[in-house]
Amino acid sequence: MARLVSILLLFLVAMAPPAARAQAPRSPQGAEVLLVGRILSPPDQTRALLDRLHGYALYERGLELFKEETGMDLEEDILTRLEGTALAAIVRLGEESPLSIQARRQELTSQWNRQRRKVRRVQDALSAHVGEKGAPPDSLSELGSFLAEVGADIEGLEYRRKGDSWTLRCSFPAKSDLAAHSTPPGFDAEGNESGTPPEALPWNLAVALRVTDPARALRSVRRLLDEGFGPSAALRPLHLETRGPWLVLTDNPATLPRMRAALEGAPRVPANLARMLEQVPERPESLFFVDVAGVLEHWKDLPVQDPATLELLRSARGFLMAAWPTRDRVLVEGFLALEPPAGHPLRPLLEGAADQRVDLASRIPWSVSSLDLVRVDTLWEILQAAEETWPQAALLRGRLLAEVQTRLGLDLEKDLLGACAGEVALNVEMVDALSATLLARMDRSSGAEGDSKRPSLGSVPPFTLLVDLKPGSARQALLESLELKVGPPLPEGQIRQNADRSLAYALHRDTLVLVVGPSLRLARHALKALSGEVGSLADLDSARHFRSGLTGRLLFFSHSKTDALYSMIKGALLFLGAEFRAEADHAGLWRDAYGALSLEPGGVRWRAGFYATRQVP
Repeated sequence: MARLVSILLLFLVAMAPPAARAQAPRSPQGAEVLLVGRILSPPDQTRALLDRLHGYALYERGLELFKEETGMDLEEDILTRLEGTALAAIVRLGEESPLSIQARRQELTSQWNRQRRKVRRVQDALSAHVGEKGAPPDSLSELGSFLAEVGADIEGLEYRRKGDSWTLRCSFPAKSDLAAHSTPPGFDAEGNESGTPPEALPWNLAVALRVTDPARALRSVRRLLDEGFGPSAALRPLHLETRGPWLVLTDNPATLPRMRAALEGAPRVPANLARMLEQVPERPESLFFVDVAGVLEHWKDLPVQDPATLELLRSARGFLMAAWPTRDRVLVEGFLALEPPAGHPLRPLLEGAADQRVDLASRIPWSVSSLDLVRVDTLWEILQAAEETWPQAALLRGRLLAEVQTRLGLDLEKDLLGACAGEVALNVEMVDALSATLLARMDRSSGAEGDSKRPSLGSVPPFTLLVDLKPGSARQALLESLELKVGPPLPEGQIRQNADRSLAYALHRDTLVLVVGPSLRLARHALKALSGEVGSLADLDSARHFRSGLTGRLLFFSHSKTDALYSMIKGALLFLGAEFRAEADHAGLWRDAYGALSLEPGGVRWRAGFYATRQVP
């Protein structure tokens, strides 16, 4: 998901130089969800971009159509009026969290819709009965096979026949929430529908956009809403006003006093957010914050029944995501603050010594298309500790053991973990993953999966493992097991493959290269990197910069080559013509994407980086 998010970020970065730093976070009292910062280019940069778009017939026609539909000039009335800074918050006004209210209302709506579908199926059965028998039944119990055909039952339904007509509706318990907030769905013989679903409630979402001309912006937005470019009639209407340079929108006017106070008073930072901002390296361009502790404290009837899971949920204090875009890199960081109680097995894991070692990065070719490096020693320690309070961890551990046994014919705990120095790198080349997907679909469409004579060709894409080995008896046992399955090892730098090309391996000093599937491309290239014939991932400036920002105990580290993706973006910009040549050339430089997940005192950190570079080792 992080790699996909980069597309939007890079379009913003490529089109304009970095903007000024966002203002300090402002938070309305009771804000449970907060978005603040610069999310758009300032008006002068927007104007420069729009000027270059003029002369394109499609763009000009789009402006004309917008003006015909709304009576407004898209550029002058809207785009160049946005200053770029935004503040948005979901605000708690009463004793219950707005998110909890929405969850309960959505569950009610789902129940009502299920009942409506049930009534609709019985209505179809009634129509079928009339079509065959010529008259409606005296009771629903007479429908028999007609009900079976539509897959419906008659429990909880009220049916009344009047000659050749009838009414059919659902029945809600008198004191139920459904009865309190809706009327039961029903139909008559002509197919006319009755009943009202639960009323939509406000999210308590308030949004403030900084604009260059508040009065004009207010008129423009109101006109857009009048023309139907806003919430439908079934939803609650938006309320708008201006406050200084801010245009304020909300689905609940009761939130306005708190939003006004946040915009007019001194910047206010909630205590949870203030503590979390201390965890990020510098003030971000924009941030997204969820006050997890506040939400849970004001959640009515938490649905979690498992005490251990509930205890872990209540250990979460907040979630922060921050972004730092520049012309040559985009860094995104997420931090989940955790404060587990004393004695909780997660606590010592968070408080463990910092360790950002990624030794295998210096043994992996820099050009690898997709790589996931796992600190299996730390991950296994976490899974074992989690089993004490989280039963799902045991299931996950069991699945990992079974998967390794199936794919490699090895015992994960006895063969791999005992011999591993701590790191395992997994590579699945993009072309192999795509091929596996296409072949699997071809097999399904041709019925090959039911053919006992051969397995599905695309069931699993070929993958390559690099294992950092440590000396000892476990290492020797692992190599002996591979020798029995594949054959004795070849001289250093050569790959031994079994007869059906399902498994291969090579050994270079303390690195085991293990291949599942017929493809040996990465294995050959990895051996060149191990021997120093080609540059490694650690040689990239972007890798060094990204790794310099890692903290805590590293669990996962990933790297992807994104040349193909941004070449498509470059092609789209070149398609626009010479005016966008500079942006196109710059977009083509975005080559490397990174991700990392680590544990540290205070919580769990996720970090992603996207880099533009001319460097080719």
